[in-house]
Amino acid sequence: MLIDWFTVVAQLVNFLILVWLMKRFLYRPILAAIAGREQRIAAQLADAVQRQAEANQLGADLAAKTADFDQHSLALLAQAAADAQAERLRLLDKGRADDAALQQGNLDALRAEQVRLCQAVTVQASQEVLALTRRVLSELADDSMQAGMVRLLLRRLAALNTAARTQLALALAAAPASAVVHSALALDEDQQTVLTQALRDAGLGVGALRFELAAGLLCGIEFSVDGWSLAWNIDGYLKGLEQCVSVLLQAADMTAPPPISQPIAVTAPPVVVA
Repeated sequence: MLIDWFTVVAQLVNFLILVWLMKRFLYRPILAAIAGREQRIAAQLADAVQRQAEANQLGADLAAKTADFDQHSLALLAQAAADAQAERLRLLDKGRADDAALQQGNLDALRAEQVRLCQAVTVQASQEVLALTRRVLSELADDSMQAGMVRLLLRRLAALNTAARTQLALALAAAPASAVVHSALALDEDQQTVLTQALRDAGLGVGALRFELAAGLLCGIEFSVDGWSLAWNIDGYLKGLEQCVSVLLQAADMTAPPPISQPIAVTAPPVVVA
């Protein structure tokens, strides 16, 4: 078989031209396209890495914010629980205080009512006792008690000080006829004589004494002249006792009935000098 070298050379030239054409118009654009694609892929990868980093950063920030939110939520819940507990305790304390105030008010009202009733009963009882005492003493008054009162008046007359004696002497000198002895019971002649003589022995210029009965004197006796008087009367003790009871009731604390731990001191009625 004969080889056609012209054809071979022509085909070789054609092949070289094809290779050059392909290299020039096809291979280089393909390489450029591949290179561009690789660059785009590299850029996309870099962008993906950056985005991943940003996503990781965002995830970390979100996790931190979530942790902060959870911590803040826990703090708010704890504060809310503490506030609720404090409010509950405050309401409980206020309720206890209101209940205690209500109970104290009721107790004070009951105590005040108790004191009022106690005072009313005490006043009524004291009045009844004093009235009964006056009635009993009035019924028990007799001659022997009258003689004792005469002796007591004589002792008081003998115990007068200088100033009182001077006033009595001036009263007798100014109005001797006004000298009178009042008594709850009638004095016998001996008692009248004793009283008259005692005044004279005291240096008092008394003339004839008048002796009169006084129903208002409760087991008592009174010598008076021109507004000056010297008296002893059981009713004075009873009035003193009544005043003491009245003072105790007025000064009584409204929180409790006034306890009387000691007997009431009732002094004798004073000598009246006018």
